[in-house]
Amino acid sequence: MQNFDGTSLAFTILGILLGTPIALAFSPLLGGHGHGRVSLNSAVAHSLATTDWHVFARIRAQFPSGGSTKTRTNDEELAAAFVALVVLVTIVTAYVRNAVLIAGLMAGLSILATVVVTITFTVLWCRGAVDGRGIAARLAAVYIAVIAGVLSALWLVEPPLHADALDALATALRDGGSIFDADGVHVGVIVTQMFAALFTFGLLIACIALGLGSVAAVYVHSSSRPRWLWKFAFWTNRWAMHALTWWTLFILASLSLIMTSGLGFDWLTSAFAWINERIDALLPATPAPAPAPN
Repeated sequence: MQNFDGTSLAFTILGILLGTPIALAFSPLLGGHGHGRVSLNSAVAHSLATTDWHVFARIRAQFPSGGSTKTRTNDEELAAAFVALVVLVTIVTAYVRNAVLIAGLMAGLSILATVVVTITFTVLWCRGAVDGRGIAARLAAVYIAVIAGVLSALWLVEPPLHADALDALATALRDGGSIFDADGVHVGVIVTQMFAALFTFGLLIACIALGLGSVAAVYVHSSSRPRWLWKFAFWTNRWAMHALTWWTLFILASLSLIMTSGLGFDWLTSAFAWINERIDALLPATPAPAPAPN
């Protein structure tokens, strides 16, 4: 029997996430209830209202936090800061050693998200389930997100600015050193790129959730059976169906492009320098020491 390692598990989960929306769109349940074409926006709005179960609010009500007012001591704050520093160093080190792999995964996920969402929405429209206006708007949003994902993936490896940062840190780690042995500018560039990669991955996952949630919304709107399954499928992806979520994600996508290009680090450096200058200007000047009497 062939071993089922972590890579196989990862590909299995990825196949489920990407294949489920397409499989549901091809399901014979669609179009079998005589509803004709429905507005995708109306189906999503109906599903949002139907699955508004306030699950997290009920969980918080069952397990109140208690609101502890204990003040942390200086030693506890220093310990927390040290732990945060160790975690950050570990994450940055792992990121530098796997930056090319992360960029490849990001580019691959961008392409897969495009294929999945395009096929899903095309099948929904061809089978007469939904109108084309809602599909066109969602496809435009997905394509913009995917373009941002591909560019971010390319710039993780070859950014327009500070292109030597990744090589410098990788060389320092390869020679047995740590990120503390590298130039501070290089470390800052890599840290900003690392956060940008997280933003982009979140955007691409939201694209896949948009496809799955849209299919589930059509099933919920048409009262397809089993109803609990389609409602649960939509509820697990309803976070990606809100307009506020997409505005937030597109803002993060714009930031990721700025940060992966290296421009974000330059802007942050200039901003902090400007703030320091303003603070120094507001502080009273230190008087020069009086000359010693003869």
